[in-house]
Amino acid sequence: MARTISLRVHQFRGETAVVAAQANAAIAFCEEHEFVHCVAMALILRGWASAQQASLRKVSPRFREGLEKERATGALLL
Repeated sequence: MARTISLRVHQFRGETAVVAAQANAAIAFCEEHEFVHCVAMALILRGWASAQQASLRKVSPRFREGLEKERATGALLL
């Protein structure tokens, strides 16, 4: 959870490169420990970082994957 929250902090600070560099490690860790909500958030944040660096068309599947996982948990996003 801390890994995902730290990604959010970097996102709010506009540190795209940090989010991009650390998102995959957070995703792998959360998947290994079955933290479904955190996997979903990290996927969304990885998609955000990619969108900042590239075409949104290329990253939309990442957003969708994260949103689908998030919705599957029953959680709501603000």
